[in-house]
Amino acid sequence: MKTTLLFLSFLLFAFSATSLLVAAGDTLDPVLDIDGNELQNGEDVIRVSTALDIVSLNIPFYCRQSSIWTLQGVFVTMGGARGNFSRNFQIQKYNELGNTYKFIYCVDNAACRDIGPAIMNGIGPLTILNDPLQVVFVKAEGSQIKKITNG
Repeated sequence: MKTTLLFLSFLLFAFSATSLLVAAGDTLDPVLDIDGNELQNGEDVIRVSTALDIVSLNIPFYCRQSSIWTLQGVFVTMGGARGNFSRNFQIQKYNELGNTYKFIYCVDNAACRDIGPAIMNGIGPLTILNDPLQVVFVKAEGSQIKKITNG
């Protein structure tokens, strides 16, 4: 009985979340690489202001934790879970001129904070306390990503 209720609750959530995302997706801009091309992962287009799992690559093999971003206090760390319903990282335009972006962390849709480095002892861990870090996307050699899009 509990399994059935859990499954039905999940389906209800999935259908309601999907309709909200589709409705919101009509107005979202694509994320562009440095050449102005839309980034795309397979058939899914990466859209600004969409909740994301952000994964750090080239992590040393001796690091046993997940390389997915999560938040501990004000610091961005690794150790998050893929597909977690509390994914709160997003990509937004840094400014309307050019193809520059920033990462943000949202507690809910109304309370989003910029992510930027906090320089301490010459090291700049990412936090939600500072000015945003301006980023430009460049296609990595051998990358499967094709587009990031607004709509």
